[in-house]
Amino acid sequence: MAMGHRLNYFIGRLNVAVNWFVPDEMKRSPGTLQAVRMFLFSHLFGPILGHTITLSMLFLRGKTDAAWWILFLAITAFWPLAFILRLTGWYVLLSLVSIQNLMFCIFWGCYQYGGISSPIMPWLVTVPLLGFFYLPGRSTRIAVALLIIANLALFYGLYDAFGFPEAVTANGLVILGLISTFCASAYVSMMALYFASIVYSQGELEREIGRHQATEWRLRDAAARAQRALAAKSDFLAKMSHELKNPLNAVIGYSEILIENSDETNIQKCQARSEAPAIGCWSSSIPSSNCQNSKLVRPRFVSKNSI
Repeated sequence: MAMGHRLNYFIGRLNVAVNWFVPDEMKRSPGTLQAVRMFLFSHLFGPILGHTITLSMLFLRGKTDAAWWILFLAITAFWPLAFILRLTGWYVLLSLVSIQNLMFCIFWGCYQYGGISSPIMPWLVTVPLLGFFYLPGRSTRIAVALLIIANLALFYGLYDAFGFPEAVTANGLVILGLISTFCASAYVSMMALYFASIVYSQGELEREIGRHQATEWRLRDAAARAQRALAAKSDFLAKMSHELKNPLNAVIGYSEILIENSDETNIQKCQARSEAPAIGCWSSSIPSSNCQNSKLVRPRFVSKNSI
């Protein structure tokens, strides 16, 4: 369980680092953002595995030459592409340039170190894989296929014209083959795991959005019901206010006549004076209890004859 938490924390921090290179306009599209993240992850960590091979070549041969430096610089050139993407946003163009640079590294390494049986040749299978990760469009994938065909044709033309130089011994190629195969396997596994983590995170985000949308729908429905209840209550109060004020006004008017009568008793005067604020008391009692229960209890007034 602790290992899973640490892995999630590491992936989260890794996504934060990768997202720093993503242009703001590309963050608005989930599909494009996923492809850009794969592009950046590959260019930030892939050259580390590539330089494992170049350093192994340097260790086996014990010296550098022009061919080694060309391969070393070509692998190093992957790192600046991440910064260029952040500054320009030219994602499709940089993806095609990156794929072409990768094929140059592969065929240059194969030509200089072993020819068609070079241990670097297995890296060629990563090219269509990266084309799938980077460029989801059909036209761009066709462009990647044409690049592969053109580079294969050029590689065969160089072999047919000049042959393959023998820069590394057979024993050296065996060791280099083991290192290259390990690095290629690690690279493909690393890309697959990162792609799986992106897909899982996107699925979690979509489920969270669905839950928020369901909650919003329930809140909107509850608000609509409350509005309908409030409108019904207001209509009820308006009708009952009209029904109650007319009789009460008549009672108050009659009470004022009784007050003006000189032969009225003290009890009648008290009753008449107590009826004057009846409308306010009745209105204040309606919203709290009677209105909510849709029931009204008519107040009982004492008549003159009953006294």
